[in-house]
Amino acid sequence: MFSGAQPPLRDHRGQTRAIFLSLGLFLGACGAGEADVKGDSAADTADGPAEPDGDGDGSPTAVDCDDADPAVFPGAPERCNGEDDDCDAEIDEVGLGILDADLDGVSACTDCDDTDGRVAPGQAERCDGLDNDCDGITDPEWDLDGDGVATCAGDCDEGDPTVFLGAPELCDGLDNDCDSLRDEGFDLDGDGFPSCRGDCDDADPGRNPWAYEACDGVDNDCDGVVDQTIDEDGDGWARCGDDCDDLNPEVNPGELERCDGEDNDCDGAPDPDEADADGDGVRICGGDCDDADAGVAPGRPEACDGKDTDCDPATLESVDGDGDGSSACAGDCDDREPRAAPDLDETCDTLDNNCDGDFNEGVDCGGCSTVVVDGAALLLCGDPLDWPTAELACVGFGLHLLTLADQAQSDAVVPVAAATLGDTFWIGANDREEEGSFVWSSGAPMDWTRWAAGEPNDYDGEDCAQMYASSGEWNDLPCREGLPYVCGG
Repeated sequence: MFSGAQPPLRDHRGQTRAIFLSLGLFLGACGAGEADVKGDSAADTADGPAEPDGDGDGSPTAVDCDDADPAVFPGAPERCNGEDDDCDAEIDEVGLGILDADLDGVSACTDCDDTDGRVAPGQAERCDGLDNDCDGITDPEWDLDGDGVATCAGDCDEGDPTVFLGAPELCDGLDNDCDSLRDEGFDLDGDGFPSCRGDCDDADPGRNPWAYEACDGVDNDCDGVVDQTIDEDGDGWARCGDDCDDLNPEVNPGELERCDGEDNDCDGAPDPDEADADGDGVRICGGDCDDADAGVAPGRPEACDGKDTDCDPATLESVDGDGDGSSACAGDCDDREPRAAPDLDETCDTLDNNCDGDFNEGVDCGGCSTVVVDGAALLLCGDPLDWPTAELACVGFGLHLLTLADQAQSDAVVPVAAATLGDTFWIGANDREEEGSFVWSSGAPMDWTRWAAGEPNDYDGEDCAQMYASSGEWNDLPCREGLPYVCGG
């Protein structure tokens, strides 16, 4: 019925145009039929000739923007070809036939990645590993070494174009692929050194630049020299020669054998008398008089066991060490103290004079009582005396005012003394000889003090120390004051 095939039209403008064009052709055909029927040839002249259409695409030349191309006419689908296919004065725009999948306003014709809205011509370049502006260069402002990958995209060294995320690993001592490993795949023997970094035998983990050069005919340390003649201990004998211990200058073929358990002269074994068969730490050559008994060796305490325990004939069990007429094995409870022996009388001091286990029993100590703290005897004297007189009283017993060596001793002694003497009493600290330089009256070194806050302050000529038992702290006081006192060894 209709003359002239029409191309498919998909927008409203093209549909409207196609309807009217088809209608006109239909009416024309009808008119021609009537004229033919009627025999009136003047009808064609009345309607006029058909409009020209040079490319036969159904669009007259008057509206077709390229009447030489049948694919170009109003309403035609737009293609990515750099032409205005639909005659709307726009080229390759989004519309019929062209998508904008990432909705960034740029058609797939010019968008170099139409799946990512961060990428399109005109976008600002960012450091994200993408070619944001579609200029063919990724992160140009941040890729300082020109390897195509910026720091933000995984380049762990912007100063080296061979190092970036995904780069092939090279044997160059670098982490080329930025995976925190260096030269992986090149260290075949797992000794930490690939061949490109000095491993002269990557099949042998015992050979690398850090290996110890052994005397085995092999270049262990990869320095190009086999079994070099090195004298590491400087004793004049080379390690790969006759020196059996090149780390000890006292061991080499020229040394004399010494009592140290070493093969000093490198003859294959130490001398027999260097043995320590009983494992007591003392060798035969070091004076062990019985190397089968670990309890016998120089320095061991002599015991009443029929043995020369300390390997010293001068200290046999029958020896009286302090000259008081009794040996240790004859009941002398302190063979270093001549004032202590089984046949002596008890006197007022801090010794068990008669070796019966008690102190000062049956003896008048001038009103002072005796206490034993941690095995040591003390005299607690409650009659108040000035410091100098109290010290003389202690000296009369062969003692001195109390000396305290450390906090532990103070914690043990002070509460016991306070239970008898009360909260305050004299101790042996004083600066009577030199102001400000406190010493113990016993002559012991003053390695520890416990002064109360702000003390000593020498207020009113204070040169002697008193103890405050409640706090365990010291205060300096005028020596003329009268206080109870403690005598010790």
